[in-house]
Amino acid sequence: AMLMRALRDFNIPKIIKEDEVVFFGLLKDLFPGLDPPRSMDPDLEANVLRACKEMGTDPDEVFRLKVVQLEELVSIRHCNFMMGPAMSGKSTCWRTLVKAREYEPGQERLTYVHDISAKVMLTQDLYGYTSLATREWQDGVLSKILRDLNQMDEKPKWIMLDGDLDANWIESMNSVMDDNKILTLPSNE
Repeated sequence: AMLMRALRDFNIPKIIKEDEVVFFGLLKDLFPGLDPPRSMDPDLEANVLRACKEMGTDPDEVFRLKVVQLEELVSIRHCNFMMGPAMSGKSTCWRTLVKAREYEPGQERLTYVHDISAKVMLTQDLYGYTSLATREWQDGVLSKILRDLNQMDEKPKWIMLDGDLDANWIESMNSVMDDNKILTLPSNE
């Protein structure tokens, strides 16, 4: 039952609605007769509800579930994508989670967030570049933020690259998104 719950609860947030039927069919084939309840964190659920009310967001049950699912994904993955059409609640979802984390005792989960609109700048402005004239490295927005965050305490830090996925900047992020967790800059840092 624990394996089935883990497979279901970890994968459901990543599956589009149309594919859920197929996914649940596979689970029923692998685990006939099993359907354990979702693991609940009552404190998180209450904090999400409180955050919704404080932010003036409709505390719809489906929305609150998405916020909880995001927390579950963030707790096991260091890199996550939130995808969907414009105005579907992606930014509100992560902002609600950040707010809900503030209510934890002692604010141990206070989260530093840098929200960058990566599509409004050139790739070199995002990551940095070596000046052809001086041969000196010039930090970009992202490399500067990473340096600054590296000097801070151990509280969670999120860098949000807001906007459409772009092949240019996402390719450079591959080494950060995999288990290496390293951004290799053109300066070889």
